[in-house]
Amino acid sequence: MLFFLSILLLGKDVLGLEQPKSHIRKNFRGLGSEVKTIHGRKAVENKEYTSDEDFDLGTSVNVNHDLPNQLQLDSKATPFNFIWIPISNLGLVVKVDTNTGSILGTYRTSPESHGWGDPSRTTVDSDGSVWVANRNNIYEGQGSIVHIGLLENNQCEDRDGIPGIHTSSSDIPLDWTDATGSRGIDTAQDECIVHYTKVRSLGTRHLSVDANNDVWVSGLENRVWDLVKGGRYDTALSGTILRSEGGWPSYGGYGGLMDSKGIIWSSRNLLRWDPGTTPGTLLSTYSHDSYGLCIDSMGNVWNTALDGNEIRKFNPDGNLIGTYQHGYYYAQGCVVDKNDDVWVAHSLMGNSVGHLKNDGTWIATIPVDSGPTGVAVDGNGKIWASNINSGTLSRINPDTDTVDMTVVLPPGSQPYNYGDMTGSTLISPPDTGSWNTKYTGVWKRLEWASDEPSDSSLVVQARDSATGEWVVAGNGVDLPLNSTKDYLEVQVLFNRASTGESPILFDLRITSNSPPNCEHATADPDIILASKKEMVPIAISDVTDPDGDVLRIEIMSIFQDEQRNCVESKSGKSTTKSSKSQTCTLQPDGAGIGNSTAAVRADRLDSKQGGNGRVYHISFVAEDENGGSCNGTVRVCVPLDKDEECVDDGPLFDSTRNIFV
Repeated sequence: MLFFLSILLLGKDVLGLEQPKSHIRKNFRGLGSEVKTIHGRKAVENKEYTSDEDFDLGTSVNVNHDLPNQLQLDSKATPFNFIWIPISNLGLVVKVDTNTGSILGTYRTSPESHGWGDPSRTTVDSDGSVWVANRNNIYEGQGSIVHIGLLENNQCEDRDGIPGIHTSSSDIPLDWTDATGSRGIDTAQDECIVHYTKVRSLGTRHLSVDANNDVWVSGLENRVWDLVKGGRYDTALSGTILRSEGGWPSYGGYGGLMDSKGIIWSSRNLLRWDPGTTPGTLLSTYSHDSYGLCIDSMGNVWNTALDGNEIRKFNPDGNLIGTYQHGYYYAQGCVVDKNDDVWVAHSLMGNSVGHLKNDGTWIATIPVDSGPTGVAVDGNGKIWASNINSGTLSRINPDTDTVDMTVVLPPGSQPYNYGDMTGSTLISPPDTGSWNTKYTGVWKRLEWASDEPSDSSLVVQARDSATGEWVVAGNGVDLPLNSTKDYLEVQVLFNRASTGESPILFDLRITSNSPPNCEHATADPDIILASKKEMVPIAISDVTDPDGDVLRIEIMSIFQDEQRNCVESKSGKSTTKSSKSQTCTLQPDGAGIGNSTAAVRADRLDSKQGGNGRVYHISFVAEDENGGSCNGTVRVCVPLDKDEECVDDGPLFDSTRNIFV
């Protein structure tokens, strides 16, 4: 095995020989016209992301490294580390980072011309975006829903022509005048508000996402159903009604979910129906008091009653398994965590959250701020309660049954929600995801290794701290960005194949220098004739550098494909061993290791000795002035005759060793 080292020496060849002025080019027999150079390249790497630890330096949405040292889309639905909280009395929804408690954005749920929407229920789709239902019938006398894209997963739309996404990043919402435009959001200054849709339901409350990432909508006042096309703003028909159902009077429309079999469960009074048929099929109705709904990993559905200290557990077929106590007389929302434990919000009349095991055993009642109407579970397994009376959020550590964070919402907030706030009830794996990182330093280009099976895709984009505009990057291509700015932000977008496969990112490098290119390197000369057996200087030619940097060449090894002739020490003539009594020195046929040029002996075995033309293999490394390097091997032919070609039998013998025989 050959080890290529970068010693970076400059100067003349050790033999002090002149550089050749010209040479003869011939093709080696069996190689035709394709004389390939063995080569490798190494750039200066400012930052490389290739291990789990590296990838954890960035932030990811719907992306994991469950298979070590690579990123791919999640194989199943998991909650996000963002929680969306409707501030009902202010007509707003707030996005909160569940890791830090920071408010990341505040959004209007209706345009100013429509008035107060009184938002309450939410559902988070597989892209991490949220759909919010306005309970007031403000859209031409009918219900409405608003779709807000997740900025961190490239779900927002640049509409104003100014580079970057114009969106709220605090507790202050941006203006929204009216519902003009095909999606009702043309005047919304916040470019993460991407759909505002009028629906047929009145008193809209129920929102649930199906396996196609579309959204079922219903309301308490007329209990009709609409299926709204989901997806990003540029998805065909997104935000429009695909299908409508008449519904069943007195049942459903208050809030609910869809289970993994595609069955909708909706409360007040409890309804189960199958939208898999057209029209939909009624499966079950129930007469008990039915309020919040949540679902465990076995498909069992849990249903709180507003009063009476009761929560019911139904199997996936709708049969009652049992009724259990949760630690307080009143209840509203519920959620099931990753351990299948059940958590119950003790309503606007209480100040606690109940914790049950999946068999219905009560474990604890955890004190929180006043008025917890809804609960949610985040991507880390923490439990969140939204407290309407105190205007706060409480985060609970499920391992200790204690509050470990309190988030104070904007002044005057009355958060009211017991829908899906984090994506914990999603039933299908995500089709999109992203990984983001920021780099401080000098950059020039991005390079990455990936696999994109079938019609999956992986898009890498970048932006600097000045413009904020994303630019799609080419692999190994200079970025058209200002490398003197404070930082470079890189985003990798993952899109699942229609056949289900995920693209994979193996590694990504941020580099500031292009390495030299040894791919087309040649020996100069590459043909020498055997005459006086002298040492002939060989230069390495045709090594290039994309940046125009000055290059340094270093010879690393010289091998040949045939054994050496004996060279008598005094005369310097080549001989062959004719008897055991004859001795000679196999003097080196190659020299120049560690220098910029090589020298090889103009010698070869003749045909009687089995020679077919000698081929020297000269390996070298080229390094630019910024530390980028490449290595390669060139070949020199010493033919039997000037009109013959060499046959290359491979680098078999070290040409630089001095051997006594």
